[in-house]
Amino acid sequence: MKVIKKAALAAAVLCVFNAYSQVDLGFGTTGLTGWTLSPSTGAQSPTQWNSQGKGANIVSAMTNYTPGGGNTWTITPYSGNYMAALQPTGSTMYTTMATAFGLSTADKSAIQSFLVAHAGGGQTTPTNASYMSYSNLQLTAGTKFTVAWNFVATDYTPWNDTSITSLVPTSGGATPKINGYVQDYSVLGAINTGAGNWSTGSYGSTGWQIATYEILADGTYTLGFGAFNLGDTALSPIILVSGQQGTTLKNGQAFGPIASNDPAIQATVDAAVTPTPTPTPTPPAPTTFSTIATGGTVTSDTLAQGTITASGGILQITVAQPTVANPFVLNAGGLTVDNNGQAGTLSGVISGEGQLTINNSGTGGSITLTAQNTYTGATTVNAGATLNNTGSIASSSGVTNNGVFNNSGQAPNVTNTGAFTNSGTAGDINNSGLTVNSGTVGAVNNSGFFVNLVNGITGLFTNSGTATNAGTVGAVTNNAGTFTNTGIAGDITNNAGIVNNSGTAGAVTNAGTFNNSGIAGDLTNSGTATNAGTVGTVNNTGTLNVIDSGSTGAVDNYGIFNFTGGGIVGDVTNAGTFNYAGVGGVGTVGGVINSGTFNLSSAGSSVTVANYTQTANGQTVMNVAPGTIQKLTVTGTANLAGAIAFNAAPGPYQYGVYEFLTAQQVNGSYMYLGVLPDNISPLGFDLVQNSTSVGLKITPSAAYTLGSLDQNVGGMLTVTNLQMSVLDGALNYDCTLYGERNMCISAGARYTTDSAGNVSGGSLTFGKKLNPNVRVGAFIDQGFNNITSGNITMKTGLPMIGAFAHWNQDSRGYGWGVHGSLGYASNSLSINRTATPYSEAGTGAPKSTGEAVQLKATYTYPIGTRLTVNPYVGIRYTQLDISAYTESNAVYPLSYKGLTQSATDALAGVGASYNFGRVVGYISGGVVQNLSYTAGSLRGTSGIVNLGTYNVALPGSNYTSLAFGAGLTIDVARNQYLNLGIGWQQKSLVNTNVGSFNASYTVGF
Repeated sequence: MKVIKKAALAAAVLCVFNAYSQVDLGFGTTGLTGWTLSPSTGAQSPTQWNSQGKGANIVSAMTNYTPGGGNTWTITPYSGNYMAALQPTGSTMYTTMATAFGLSTADKSAIQSFLVAHAGGGQTTPTNASYMSYSNLQLTAGTKFTVAWNFVATDYTPWNDTSITSLVPTSGGATPKINGYVQDYSVLGAINTGAGNWSTGSYGSTGWQIATYEILADGTYTLGFGAFNLGDTALSPIILVSGQQGTTLKNGQAFGPIASNDPAIQATVDAAVTPTPTPTPTPPAPTTFSTIATGGTVTSDTLAQGTITASGGILQITVAQPTVANPFVLNAGGLTVDNNGQAGTLSGVISGEGQLTINNSGTGGSITLTAQNTYTGATTVNAGATLNNTGSIASSSGVTNNGVFNNSGQAPNVTNTGAFTNSGTAGDINNSGLTVNSGTVGAVNNSGFFVNLVNGITGLFTNSGTATNAGTVGAVTNNAGTFTNTGIAGDITNNAGIVNNSGTAGAVTNAGTFNNSGIAGDLTNSGTATNAGTVGTVNNTGTLNVIDSGSTGAVDNYGIFNFTGGGIVGDVTNAGTFNYAGVGGVGTVGGVINSGTFNLSSAGSSVTVANYTQTANGQTVMNVAPGTIQKLTVTGTANLAGAIAFNAAPGPYQYGVYEFLTAQQVNGSYMYLGVLPDNISPLGFDLVQNSTSVGLKITPSAAYTLGSLDQNVGGMLTVTNLQMSVLDGALNYDCTLYGERNMCISAGARYTTDSAGNVSGGSLTFGKKLNPNVRVGAFIDQGFNNITSGNITMKTGLPMIGAFAHWNQDSRGYGWGVHGSLGYASNSLSINRTATPYSEAGTGAPKSTGEAVQLKATYTYPIGTRLTVNPYVGIRYTQLDISAYTESNAVYPLSYKGLTQSATDALAGVGASYNFGRVVGYISGGVVQNLSYTAGSLRGTSGIVNLGTYNVALPGSNYTSLAFGAGLTIDVARNQYLNLGIGWQQKSLVNTNVGSFNASYTVGF
């Protein structure tokens, strides 16, 4: 809050009539002094002020308000004086104002009751306010004074905005009489019919009024004025306060004070402004003049008949509403017409080369020219004067208006700093005041306020002030200020602010702010353009917003283009940023050629364009979330390059292909894929494309999938090791007990185990002695149980089969011997790959086949009659094959190629047997030296990103291991014996030891 610095006070500034004396309240010509204004916008030099400048301000020049309802109010303080302009804004509340005025609780309650009783059907609750107060006012009993005020409504019924004055004793004193009532306050202007003590109606004004004050006791007082909203804080009212009544124009026409709703108040006000009659002096004998010379003043009642020649000097109107019919000839020096507060008419023709000047030494009134005048000098309307032209002054070299100029005839060029209203024809207009045009004018250069009404026509329009057009203007250049168009405008060049509100305009070149809800031609934009209407083709290097149901032609965008509505946009060539934010995909876009950023992340789930081409420099931004993805539908052809980027929501994401682009034909492909933020990793993601669509593929993690394969390596080795051990053990099957027919049969059972599992089975061996030195045979072995290790199970399937042949140097089994054998096994596998948080489970059922062949040489020799020793050497080859297969039960299954494991081993050792009679015991020990080993690998292909092929090698190396065995052969009956044996073999390959037990029953026949 600021208090204006007090300057030298002028002489008494309040009108004083009857018993009303002078009280200095600082409304003089040096500034508004002594008052506190809130909320203050600060001390200012004489200024124009309009309804956009809310707050509390100090004004010396005219103010212009266009609140609505077709009303434009032009309000000016008394000549040379200041006035205060108060309009609520911000958070300054009514209660703050009441406290500043010093109103008591009873006063506040009484005011509220008055508002309720005089609401006129409108709102009754005060909200925010703007006010001014004058404290420490020393007044004596009997003092009477007045203050002028003018209330302007910027709102409409039933929003009953109101104003008030107060005079509250603060030290001594007593309740004064305000507007004829003994009370500390008086409600002034309001909006609703019957509301307040003066009712304006929607967008109205009270005109200049006075408030009367009568002091009933000596004391110190606080004087206050304020305006406040009721029921809301929008469209705030205005109260203007000054020492004396100024002038009010409604749409350019004089507007007097309205009558009060309270007859008693009206009577009090009328009494205060009615002057006391004074004796009328006897007039001197009239003197008539036919010439008006420089330095002289001639009154209108002293003019001679006929033509009047003016070479300078003043013609003063002295009779109320006179009509001067004399023709005038203006020579050098011209003529000054002083209407002296009267409404005068000059109906004669004014000719000559001199100038015409209009002055007013009084208050109010005007000069009206009705003839077809031909003078060629300049026309000047000074401040405080009003010129009405209903004829013609078109031959004048120009009108300079500093007061009020109303033209309904013909006028030349006009330079206006006052108020100019034109309903006729005028030349070019240079306006820094207020111009209201409903006629026809030439080119306009406006730095003030220009209102072109519905029937108004102008030429080229250059604006740096405030202009509104509801008629027709030519091409517009808006360099500063604002230009609002609801009519027809030509091409527009804008460097400031243009609002095309349901109007029609030509081509627009915008470097400022252009808001369009009407129709405009092609738009070249380097500023900020917002279109909710219709424009032609657009070239944008600034910011272009197409909102609501706005539509454009083709758009070339090099800046920022925001399409946020449900309108229509033609083909878009984008080298900047194109943000498509149509809610739910509503809106229509033609083809798109994108070499910048095409951002769909604020749009709905589906966006449709006609054709789509993205260059190598372009990128498209879309959204993806678990289970859903934005979709771009191209009804024609999509030509792809550049980058696609996804805004990814947090997971978890399901595996699969998220289709995001479809077209009749897809050519080319995206070059880059980005995900920001990357809420998809460590899952794999990539693009998949065919001739009509592109999708985002989300797969299990390559690394985690390989990790799940690593989990199966150990189980695979364990199972295959057991299988190969069983197959190797079968190579030692033999049948050695023969009868009369040289036949042998043996039935047995086996059990093999290691640290990870066990396997058991039964066997049947047949032998045939071909001669005393050679025997041959075959065996069949059936497993009893599955071999399982981890996720790997080898299922019992077909029995293992094999054959053997044996030659011995001695028919009793002594000396050199050679034993050859081979075996074959076929089984099925169940391989399960376990799911992890970033990989999926898979199941396979490949076939497993094994082959083994062994050749062993022995030398058996007896030591004594019971002990026999037989050293041996040999070689063995074993191979295990697992067939190729593809996993089932997986979105992205792994396809495995066949796996082969093989081993070539050298065997060496020694065995010994001891005959205890009917029982023979034996032991053996040897070394197995691996000569070569192929461990194989889990390898194959997949659709997993970064795992198109994989190869996980099973470990394998040459090794040396030990083997031991022991057993008993029990002679059960003739040509029948029972064999019991155990074995142990070291398996360094998988760092485990394999133990075995076997039992067989052999019969020779």
